[in-house]
Amino acid sequence: MKNREQIIEAAIGVISRYGVKRTTMSDVAAEANIVRQTLYNQYASKEDLLRAMIRHIGEQSVASIRTEAKDADSLAEKLDIFFLHLVVKPYEWLQSSPDAKDIIDGFNDAARDELAKSYELHRTELRKILAPYAAPIERAGLSLGAVTDMVQTAAKGAKGSARDKRHLVNLLGSLKTMVLVLAGEDPK
Repeated sequence: MKNREQIIEAAIGVISRYGVKRTTMSDVAAEANIVRQTLYNQYASKEDLLRAMIRHIGEQSVASIRTEAKDADSLAEKLDIFFLHLVVKPYEWLQSSPDAKDIIDGFNDAARDELAKSYELHRTELRKILAPYAAPIERAGLSLGAVTDMVQTAAKGAKGSARDKRHLVNLLGSLKTMVLVLAGEDPK
């Protein structure tokens, strides 16, 4: 029997090609090379599967940030890692799909709670990254929590407003420079 991760990976592939609305549970079952009933035994509905997908993608993203940030030497590198997994990779995935708007709308409709949980996991990781810089942040009259929230919100906003990947990278670069200056680090 296929495990949940294999089914989720199959669902990600199908939804990338067809979008959320046009993807059926039969499509996912075929992609996972299982019978439809096996899929329904794991996930009662497409919405359940979408929630599991978002949870899986969020957990993978946070795990990558944790692992890669451990080996990073500077705040700049850690921010690059955070932005890569929170913003750049999802942006690239959405841009590679012909139905990116459908994917976003489908995720938003079916799984707002999972998206919120995922963003909270990311916020916690960002707070850990910024924690060693709490003193300079507070000297600037800001709290660590406020800066964490602002940086994550701005990064997510950049993903939605970027004209293309180059523009996205430039927006994130400006955000990184602001955080480095605020943290008392050399932005160069």
